[in-house]
Order: sequence, then structure tokens, then C-alpha cells
Amino acid sequence: SIVEAPKRRGQSYNKWLGDAAKPSHKELLRQAIDRALAQKPANMEELLRLLEQDGFIVHRRGKTISISAEGWGNNVRFDRLGDGYTLDDLLAVLSGQKEHTPRKETAVQAAPPKVNLLVDIQDKLKAGKGAGYAHWAKVFNLKQMQCARPCHDTRYPSLELAEKLAAAEQDGRIPTELVPRCPKCGGPMDIHMGAGERMIPDTSARERFQNFLAAYHGKNLVVLELGVGWRNQLIKAPLMRLVANEPNATYVTINLGEVYIADNIKEKSFGLDGRLDELLPALRKACGI
Repeated sequence: SIVEAPKRRGQSYNKWLGDAAKPSHKELLRQAIDRALAQKPANMEELLRLLEQDGFIVHRRGKTISISAEGWGNNVRFDRLGDGYTLDDLLAVLSGQKEHTPRKETAVQAAPPKVNLLVDIQDKLKAGKGAGYAHWAKVFNLKQMQCARPCHDTRYPSLELAEKLAAAEQDGRIPTELVPRCPKCGGPMDIHMGAGERMIPDTSARERFQNFLAAYHGKNLVVLELGVGWRNQLIKAPLMRLVANEPNATYVTINLGEVYIADNIKEKSFGLDGRLDELLPALRKACGI
């Protein structure tokens, strides 16, 4: 949501979040590596792909591999992560020569649920989700799939297939013949929203976004981000870039338990840690709305 002519109220980013509460880039990367290794990747390429799906950017220069994320000033090499996380350590783990032991001081955060082809909407509704959730799950979560590589840029409808898979599923298994394969290369398919760096861009959405930027460039803007964690770079990264590029934009992010703001926009940002149903009424009252 974007609101024009914001009133600058509240505390600064550092007061809301506190520098001590911000994990270092190396710590965030070590946590992501722990999560990726827990999924038992077969080789380094699979490990790097899992990191990309977790919101990181992989850089290659010759034989050197480094990692970054939106808002990081510098890339981080594996050899700078310490014992257990160097490139040699990771290759040894991937080849089965040693076991990976996460750092004791590392509190590994649970990875956010991935966008699955099978979404049990009924269970979510029973848990208190409303009709809006059901609409979102049907329209956005299961709407399209693509070649996971991708070998071509066509997107395919997936809702009907998902319903067939859900009907055929027994004890977590589905018939092999129902598993979607790319019609061109025969490789695996992926949900369009969950394809990470390999996601085929939506050119029409990009055009609408560019038209919006042209219409509101230079104006006073508030970018309000609700319930988006650090790893959801598909949403978070474009919003932070917008704020960085617009001289009169302010970034407000509200999320429970995890608030992340890139260093390059922290002076024009506010981060609030808490529940939306509690913070939004409090903000409304504070603003006199």
C-alpha cells in the first residue's frame, strides 16, 4: 500500500529495532546455509540454488563464489564465514566426508513455508483464515507454473492440476504420472511465484509498475509493508529499491518477530515489531485518524 503526503511521526529506525537486534550479514548467511544443508542438497549447485530460493544472490568470478542480498554493501565469501562454513568444509559435507554442525550460538530461524503446489485451504480456513485467504491461495498461490530451469518463458495454469494432485494424494504420495514435467525439455516444473531467481518475469506487471513510478516520481510517498519477512525478497527488494531511488519516500515495515531494513534506507525508514491487529489501531490512534 502506498499513501501520499506522509506525516513523519514516531521513533527512528535504530530506536525501534536497535543495532544489537540486527544479525550480521555473515550470521544471516550461516543461518541460511544451515537451513539449506538440512534439506540434503546433492552438490554445491543445489546448495546455491537453495540459497537463491531463500532470497540470496550468488556471484561467480572465476572459481570464486560469493553471496549477497538486497541492501548489503559487500558480498560475503564462504571462506569468511568461519569453521564449518568455508568452501572446503561445505564441499566435504556435500560429498559425505563430514557432518555439518551448526554453530551453537546460531539460533536457526525456521524457514518460511515454501509456496507449494498443494495447499490445504480447508485446514487454513478451520484455523481461522477467512474467505480472503481462500481467494488468495486459489488465485495467486496456485495460478501458474513454469519450467524450473527455465528452458522457455511460457507460464502454464496449475490450479486444475493441483486439484487433481490433492484428490490423488495418499499418505504424502501422488501417482508419478501426475507429477508435472516441462512440455519442452521434460524437466521439473515450479510454481511461478516460488521459482526465485529463475522466475520468469511478468512483463505486464513490470510495465504497470514502471508507469506508477513515472506518475509518482518526486512526490511525497509512504511505502507501507505489512507482514513481510527478510527472506521474502520477491516483495521486499523492489519496495526498498523504490524508497532508495525516490528522494521523498518513506519506508514503514511492520512484521512480527523479524524486522529488516537495508542500511542504505534506514535513515528514511521505520520498523515496527509486533502484531498487525495491535499495531495498526495504535498507529491510527497516534496519527489522529
